Formats: sequence, C-alpha cells, structure tokens
Amino acid sequence: MFISPLTLLPGSRQCFLFFVTKSQNLVMNLKCIDSLRLSMATAWYMEAGIQPNTFGDWAKYEGERSKLEAWQLSLLESWECGRNPLEMMNVMKSIVPEFKRVHKNLCNKLGIEENPEWINRIIDMVI
Repeated sequence: MFISPLTLLPGSRQCFLFFVTKSQNLVMNLKCIDSLRLSMATAWYMEAGIQPNTFGDWAKYEGERSKLEAWQLSLLESWECGRNPLEMMNVMKSIVPEFKRVHKNLCNKLGIEENPEWINRIIDMVI
C-alpha cells in the first residue's frame, strides 16, 4: 500500500475537520461541502492504497476513469446539495459516518492514534 508522506492521515483528518467547522458560515457552505466530498474521495483512495490527487483536483475521482467503487461514487453523488442550509447540514451529517469508518481504518493501517472522542467533540460543535 502506497501513501504519500504529503497526504498522511493527521493532515487529512485536520483538513476534514476544518471544513466541518467552517461549513457553519453560509458564505463558505457550498465550498466546504464540496471539500468534504473531496476529502472522502481522497481518503478512499488512501484506503485502497492508491496515490490520491493533489487536494482540489477532482480529475478521475468521478466518471468512467474513476478508481472508486460504485457504492463510493453513489455516495459522492448523494452528497451533492444546493444552497439550502438545512440540506447542507443533512449532507454533512450523512458524510460523517463514512468519514469515521475510513478514519478508523486508516489510523489502524498507519498505526496512528484514532482518538474518536476528539473527533466526536469537534463534529458535535457543528452538527
């Protein structure tokens, strides 16, 4: 399994949690939701041992050339939303369980402390 030192879990975890906390601001909501979706696509690539793209680069994450499984592509699609704040909050809530699953798996693979209480405390500040 190859994981670039530039995309190791602590930074990815902090990036995800940053976008969760910043999504409260309605001006940034859509950008943050899209960044949460991108964080999950990146995490799935890492979980599969595939070198992820540079953050912000959606190339080959969706569409015919994607290396994601059908269920992952389906989740990405289901996590799209409009500008309605309630819809955005619901999308964010629906992303969290998969984030926690992948986060736990990557922590175990990399021998990094998971610290689920810390993750829950940060997410609970927003959701």
